[in-house]
Amino acid sequence: MPRGLFTTDPAQAVGQAAQVETGAIELSLRDSGVVDLIVAQFSRMQNVSRDAARSAIAEMIRAQGEKVTAANLDAKAAVDALAGFVETSGQTLTIKLTPLGKVPVLQLMDALNSEPIVALAQFRIEASTGL
Repeated sequence: MPRGLFTTDPAQAVGQAAQVETGAIELSLRDSGVVDLIVAQFSRMQNVSRDAARSAIAEMIRAQGEKVTAANLDAKAAVDALAGFVETSGQTLTIKLTPLGKVPVLQLMDALNSEPIVALAQFRIEASTGL
């Protein structure tokens, strides 16, 4: 980050913020039982078994993910990993986003607010699950 970003002058800080670029981002989420609670609630609402509810939720994730993967094939790994995360209790979901080029933070924030699919297309996406 540019040293000038750390100032009490708002105009200077905003000017310097435009120079900050996004680096690799890694997210890790460990299921400590929340997925089971969601599955149980969905099971009660749909009046189906927990296994059927778990499968239905995973299928909904994959169906919604098709919209994203049409624009960004890398996103398929993340969608599949998220569905797998729901399918098995106690998993850890890890998603790593690596910029494909220079991605200014301010530009990324604007894209995330208006067109998240376009924002994701600026990254190589790697995803995995594990116990």
